Amino acid sequence: MNSAHLTVSPRPATVRCGAAGGSETPCVGPRAVVRIVARDGNEATGCVEHATALYATWIGARLFPSPGHAEAVFDVYARARMLSALPDPAAVPQAA
Repeated sequence: MNSAHLTVSPRPATVRCGAAGGSETPCVGPRAVVRIVARDGNEATGCVEHATALYATWIGARLFPSPGHAEAVFDVYARARMLSALPDPAAVPQAA
């Protein structure tokens, strides 16, 4: 078999939710369970994983469930509260 004739097709791009931004992590569950609306009107729809990270950083944002996913709002809210309770690594004093 001549290896010069073998072709490797590129891997298809992973489709992620709108809240993923530049994140390399895959979505968890359905990609459109929660809509996050920021104070300034920006909004994003996302999976629980990415919506949690975004909601934790957008101060004063509001959450709205997608139809059939009312429980996802509570999940995102609870997870974001746990994330915001973690100390900022830059603020923690480092041992000399």
